[in-house]
Amino acid sequence: MSGLKDAVVVVTGSSRGCGIEIARRFGKEGCKVFITDILTDNLHGAAEVVREAGAADVAYTDADLSQQDGADKVIAAAKEKWGRLDVLVNNAGGGHIRPFLDHTPQTLKETLERNLWTVIWCCRAALPIMIEQKAGRIINIGAESVRSGLWSHAGYNAAKGGVNALTKALAQEL
Repeated sequence: MSGLKDAVVVVTGSSRGCGIEIARRFGKEGCKVFITDILTDNLHGAAEVVREAGAADVAYTDADLSQQDGADKVIAAAKEKWGRLDVLVNNAGGGHIRPFLDHTPQTLKETLERNLWTVIWCCRAALPIMIEQKAGRIINIGAESVRSGLWSHAGYNAAKGGVNALTKALAQEL
């Protein structure tokens, strides 16, 4: 990455794992990083990690991004704080990994919400800002298992396959 100093970046699902590493990397580039997660326990600590990496500024909040109001809240907070949005990284995910017939309607619903609806709602919240700015980038984190298949991943792959299809369609549309 280069030329990102002071870019405003929102990274979802960023209190741990891949998300905190993505946020840390943007921090190292001197970006203004907004981190968010449904898991509230480590948000403050994650913000410190990103700040120590060299971020120009860091903000954070908890939100359920599988709900439209949660995504709207996060994107609006980043724009309110820094006046724009340059990059959205849709990393939030999770759900239930189990054989397809072992899923319940609730576990399938949660898996789709965490992996597909989070991306849909965050894109819908971010795109009007990026269109108005005439610039912006959205990075949607997918899964190789969509192409290769993995045991007990049918529900998860259905959601991530939706992310792949959404990403391709938005690239054409916008």
